[in-house]
Amino acid sequence: MSGSVSVILRAVGSWQSSQPDNCKMQTDSIKIEQLATLFDDTPQATSPEEMLLSAAASCYLITLRTLLKNRNIAVSSIEVHSEARVINDGGLRFDSIVHRPTMVLEHLEDEIRLRRLAAHAEHACMVSCALRGNVTVSVEPTILVRAANH
Repeated sequence: MSGSVSVILRAVGSWQSSQPDNCKMQTDSIKIEQLATLFDDTPQATSPEEMLLSAAASCYLITLRTLLKNRNIAVSSIEVHSEARVINDGGLRFDSIVHRPTMVLEHLEDEIRLRRLAAHAEHACMVSCALRGNVTVSVEPTILVRAANH
């Protein structure tokens, strides 16, 4: 018997001709009141490109946290700064994403092992797997050790 699990996710988008510059999107947990293209001059609007970067960054963060936790590595905090390069070569497309995690540890750990786990998190992340072959995704980790309070 297979241990696979299936989950159905849904999104609903809307646009009305009476509000031509206003597209909306909603999922069970997210409500976006104003969508715009990346190059629209629409303050407070969210672009699909920003949502894709946010999905990749949040997936990477959750995956990295889980890998570290499952290996009993004492981490005080993780902060991820992610950056996407979008190019227009006859159509907009993601060229690359760089995740720059900063991991603050309680104790000095094997830095090589932590760097390997940071890279592995990108390979294990579902969003990165979906992007693989179309978008170059890389990781540039920083590892810090919290100073002991004396």
